[in-house]
Amino acid sequence: MQIAPSTYYAATSRPPSKRSKTDEETVVKIKDVHKKNYGV
Repeated sequence: MQIAPSTYYAATSRPPSKRSKTDEETVVKIKDVHKKNYGV
């Protein structure tokens, strides 16, 4: 699959989306609950 260089650079310079930020927060919460529940 070929991607135009301008498309690649636009994607890498774009700030993180709102969705990706909330996903990161959710992963942190899930890992915390998992740890507190003795890895279960």
